[in-house]
This record gives sequence, C-alpha cells and structure tokens, in this order.
Amino acid sequence: MDMNEKPKLSGVPETMLQTVYARAKETKTRGAIKDTKAVEIIDKINYDFSLADKDSAMHSGVVARTIVLDKLANKYLAKNKGAVVVNIACGLDTRCYRMNGYSHWYNLDLPETIAVR
Repeated sequence: MDMNEKPKLSGVPETMLQTVYARAKETKTRGAIKDTKAVEIIDKINYDFSLADKDSAMHSGVVARTIVLDKLANKYLAKNKGAVVVNIACGLDTRCYRMNGYSHWYNLDLPETIAVR
C-alpha cells in the first residue's frame, strides 16, 4: 500500500490505527514512551485521527499497556538472549523496534492488516 493512500479498513483491523496514533502522540507530547517508528508511520498515513484525539481514555490505556508490555518483553529477552518472538494480532505494533536480544521477530495478523503494515 502506498502510504499516502488512505487505508481501507473497518472494524477490528481499523483499531490498529488508533493504537499506533496514541503511541506516536505520546512520543511527541509528554514522552512517557518513546516510539519513533510510530511517529514515522503516522506521518506517512493519510487518515483522520480527530476522533482519537478526543479519546483520552483510549490514549492512556494504550500508553499504560505499552509501558507494561515493553517492561515484560525486555525482562524476558534479557533472560532469554536470542529468543524468537511471535507477535500474534500485531496490528501496527512497533515493539520490535524498541527491543534488543531477540534473534527473529515475526508479526502476524489478518491479511488487510499486513497489507497496511
């Protein structure tokens, strides 16, 4: 998919845009997380994020979940150097760009999600 093209998504696959946007917005504002890949993705996607801007509960939930899961993944990878990670229902998850210590990282999702990815 050309990143200037508007993604053709609805339902569950469309929610991945909201979560990557929340991580990018947090990176650009308060900085509780640093997800430069999310910023890069959002800067390239043609999508109206005005509803996401109004949903502070969703934003806070995504940020909290990102902090917790990043800590858990880092802890696991520190103890299991060279692990293979399989991220099921990955959406536009960018965790692999924030982690070290894995040998392979596989992101799996629905075909329409992978087409955007």
